[in-house]
Amino acid sequence: MLAAITFAGLVACGPSIDPKFVEEVKKTNEELAGKKAAFDATSAKLGEMSYEKMEKMLKDSLGEKTYADAEKDSAFKAEMAALKSEYEAVTGEVNNLTTTYSSKLGEANGFVEGLTTGKIKPEEANKQWGELKTAIEGSVAANDEASKKLDSWAEKFKNQLNTAKEKFKKGAKKGK
Repeated sequence: MLAAITFAGLVACGPSIDPKFVEEVKKTNEELAGKKAAFDATSAKLGEMSYEKMEKMLKDSLGEKTYADAEKDSAFKAEMAALKSEYEAVTGEVNNLTTTYSSKLGEANGFVEGLTTGKIKPEEANKQWGELKTAIEGSVAANDEASKKLDSWAEKFKNQLNTAKEKFKKGAKKGK
């Protein structure tokens, strides 16, 4: 009888998750949650360096008349269109990465809760955590790359500004 009660207790409780694993997951999850600042910084950079703001800076720098003349130049128009397209692509990438990060972080938080409440089976815990951790780390790395692309884009825009100043300001002086 005692053996039957003991067996029933073991079956009801089932195997438990190693407390060290739970603590490691909690710690890693907190570290991954701390990466949100990088996503916030990239999003802020998008706002600071928006295409519209950079274009306005270019217009202000060249002056309305010179900018209007520059817009008639096919090479200038093509470069501006390419810069706009590149900015839109980076913006979409950053928005997708931020959404993915937030979603996977939410899943990771749920996973941690599931570990502490026993809702996750020990045999599935390592695999599930590995997949979540990999997805979050991947979005963090991709966000870093997107931030670098944004910096590169801003540099290209500044080069376009300098090129336009040289080309069109000189043209405006010759025309006078």
